[in-house]
Amino acid sequence: MKRQLIPILFLFLPPLTVLVQGRGASADTLQVFALLHLLDEAIGTHKQYTDVRESRIARLKQRLADTDTADVAFFKWNGEIYKEYKAYVCDSAIHYLNANLVWAERRGSSEKACETRLELAYLMAATGMYEEASELLRQIDRTALPPRLLPDYYHCRYKLYEESGFYTSDDSFRERYQTLAACYEDSLMQLLPPASPLFLERQEERKAAQGDVDAALVINDARLNGVRPDTPEYALVTYQRSLLYRSLKNREEEKRYLALSALTDIRLCITDHASLWNLAQLLYEEGDIELPTATSAFRGMRLTATMSAAGTYRRQVFFR
Repeated sequence: MKRQLIPILFLFLPPLTVLVQGRGASADTLQVFALLHLLDEAIGTHKQYTDVRESRIARLKQRLADTDTADVAFFKWNGEIYKEYKAYVCDSAIHYLNANLVWAERRGSSEKACETRLELAYLMAATGMYEEASELLRQIDRTALPPRLLPDYYHCRYKLYEESGFYTSDDSFRERYQTLAACYEDSLMQLLPPASPLFLERQEERKAAQGDVDAALVINDARLNGVRPDTPEYALVTYQRSLLYRSLKNREEEKRYLALSALTDIRLCITDHASLWNLAQLLYEEGDIELPTATSAFRGMRLTATMSAAGTYRRQVFFR
């Protein structure tokens, strides 16, 4: 498994200030620099964002503690705590989902149990726990699922095989996983409303894979218009937009959207910082940042990222 916890060692902005001021920067470059300045400030004050999230979690835990375990509200508050943790502390997110699974099974609520298994399977597939995700999905009888959960089932299956195919080092297994992922994606697309966020996301990625980046950007325009800033969805859509500009070799726009995504991640305490890593890598390649020691301003931040075969960092999606 190629995922790892990575200590951040760079994105040192003072040298960038000197470089930008001294080279007659374009308007686009200055806009990117302004975003980098905001990002630098956010990194320096990341603890206040962590404190906000921790306060929300503490309030939810208190509500959970005040709730009778036999009450359906117990399931609800566990689920709310899971949502706070899923892009923040994965182990804790899994803990609260497992608590909900036990609750649902003890009360014979098969629908809630299936829903929780799907949430667990998706989270585990997204974080490299492929065997665990596969076992959870084997426990689900697809034919008995209510219609509302079928898209989630196909999406989980797609995620499992797409991730497995991306990270396997065996060519024959990669081909098999990619074939299975494509089959489940087709099944998923048949169930999704054409205007739904997930349908548009999959369409965008398909267009990009076919080399039609302009069409992918048009879809991304619609997605970007449909999400609010400072949300996990905004962080994802701007990251995916940066990938489209990377394929067009438009480095300024790539940096702009990586900065927007990374800034959102920090403000929301999303600990998958693929956007931040890719941005730092770009700036380092251009000579706009130095590579200091572990005394970086990033010390103390909980950050993860996943390296792709192409040498860039790949973002994981922790929501369905």
